[in-house]
This record gives sequence, C-alpha cells and structure tokens, in this order.
Amino acid sequence: MVHAAPNIVLEEPYPTLELEDPLFITHAPDGSNRLFVLHQEGKLIWFKKNSKGQPLHIALDIKKQVRRNGNEEGLLGLAFHPQFKKNGHLFLYYSAGNRKTRRIVISRWTMDKKLIRVKKG
Repeated sequence: MVHAAPNIVLEEPYPTLELEDPLFITHAPDGSNRLFVLHQEGKLIWFKKNSKGQPLHIALDIKKQVRRNGNEEGLLGLAFHPQFKKNGHLFLYYSAGNRKTRRIVISRWTMDKKLIRVKKG
C-alpha cells in the first residue's frame, strides 16, 4: 500500500522579528503567554506568543557585564525557578571578566511585579 505524502506548508511564525545572535527561545512558566529570547551578547527579550513578535520588551541588558570574545562566551543560559510564577526568580549563566581573566557566573535575577524587567537578586 502506498501512502501519499502529506501536504506540508512552512510558515514563518514571526516575519517581522529581527534577532541578532539568539541562542534559544523559551516560554515563561507563569501562564503569561510570553516567549523569552536569550541573546549571546547579553540581552534577554520577551514578547507575547501571539503577537507576531512585536512589540519586543527588553527584560534585561547586561552587555557591559558579559564577556564575549567568541562563540563559547557570552550570555549562554537561562533557567526559570520552578516557582517562577510566585517568586519571579530566574537564573542566568554567562561569561565575565576582562582580556586577562575569565570567569563563569551563575546568578539569580527577579522579574519585577509588572512582569516587564528583570533586576538583580
């Protein structure tokens, strides 16, 4: 028995969204319908899932703290606390330092009560 191939159409989900060096995209585990995009240069942005990617909100910009001299450095990881909806905590993994020293940082950050920006702590 021969089965016909399904008719598949590819569609760009966010045609107006322009990202530079995004590492990954994930949803916030708080029911807010937001997608977070981690940028290697040191930015964390978010937008509503059904918004076609606009408007973009900068949740965090730590470019000055992040060391990025190649593909293996920069803002490299994001994890939401299991109780993120209740406490707003998230964790970032990034490289820091200067030309002579390099260190890896894992730090906790907190989303503000309006769920727009992230602050240290």
